[in-house]
Amino acid sequence: MCHSSGYENGYRSRKLNYGRLNVVDLDRGRVGRKLKALVVCLGCFLCCTTIPVSAETLSPPLVQFNGYTTTEKIGGDFELLGFDAAGEHVVSLRQFRGKYLLLLFGFTHCPISCPMILSRAAQIVDSMEHKNDLGVIFVTLDPARDRPNNLELFLKAFNADFIGLSGSEEQIRKVADAYRVSYSKQVMGASYTIDHSTYMYLLDKAGSVVFLYPENESALNIAQDVKNLMRMESPALH
Repeated sequence: MCHSSGYENGYRSRKLNYGRLNVVDLDRGRVGRKLKALVVCLGCFLCCTTIPVSAETLSPPLVQFNGYTTTEKIGGDFELLGFDAAGEHVVSLRQFRGKYLLLLFGFTHCPISCPMILSRAAQIVDSMEHKNDLGVIFVTLDPARDRPNNLELFLKAFNADFIGLSGSEEQIRKVADAYRVSYSKQVMGASYTIDHSTYMYLLDKAGSVVFLYPENESALNIAQDVKNLMRMESPALH
């Protein structure tokens, strides 16, 4: 069984408490600060000129996002094992600088939640105008059964470009702790399953977590957040 679980005016104001992660919409954030800085600069310019300016000019439109932010520090670089035609190799999060990422946690024996989330991630990538702008990384929480080659085969069913990562139990625990992922092994007769939180993480081009999404967030809303962030960073390209 799996469980899932801003900036300025118009943002949802609600707080979620799931497992070890406390998620809350913030009143101020990265986008909000950029917008405020723009207003301040514009105000200084107007003070030094006699050009009449309307109220609309002084209030740049605010973008509505669907994702959640958190007051806790989460995320960070990591190195795990991936797999490609050359075999197993070390994959670092730093390799993806300059690219937006969806980071997911789960395991290949997950019966419902993980396939649903991966299908949603595939829809999000397919909706991008430039497919290479957004990557997807799936980190297993079951390294004993999910080796890098198994992950690659599993993920191909959703998108051939999805990257699956595994490692030792200690490595996985370290990455999961950094991203506040809650998970535990539940014995079921001769086998077992993994109880885990199912947030989807949106990382910016610097590898920092921008938004978190519960598993019931729609692909349409998440895709719109990604596109809005892309437009804000490179308006001429999107």
